[in-house]
Parts: sequence; structure tokens; C-alpha cells
Amino acid sequence: IKPLPDYIVQSGICIAVYSRKSTRLILNEAELEKALVKEFGLPICWIRLEDNSMPELIAKLRNAVMAFGMHGSLLVLSMF
Repeated sequence: IKPLPDYIVQSGICIAVYSRKSTRLILNEAELEKALVKEFGLPICWIRLEDNSMPELIAKLRNAVMAFGMHGSLLVLSMF
């Protein structure tokens, strides 16, 4: 995978991937990340309730151009 152009990295836009540590796990996170970066040429913003405060989650979602994740409340959060 080649490095992303500076203008993309500096813009903050990303693909949001909702991830959890205990339930609704994405078992192939590393493969998913590689495939998304290769296909769309954008960095991944990992959205984890366990690691981020609500303001941090909102800030990451504001820059996301698309979102992926397992079913549940995290996907509902992205609608608002």
C-alpha cells in the first residue's frame, strides 16, 4: 500500500470503522483496513466507545466520508 497524499492526511477526512473490544467483534480488522485503504485511498478512523469520549467520537465522525461496522448503537450514532 502506497502512502496517502499529504492533502488527504491533512484534511482529516477518513473512513470510520466502528470497533469494539468485547462484543460484536470484527475478526479481520487488519484485512478490512488494508482493503478499505487500497480501494478508497483514505485513512481509517477507528471509532471505539471504550477508547474515546463522546466529543472525540463526534469529532471523528464529522470527518468521516463513510462508515463501516457491525450492527448496533454505534451505527445509529453516525446518523446524527
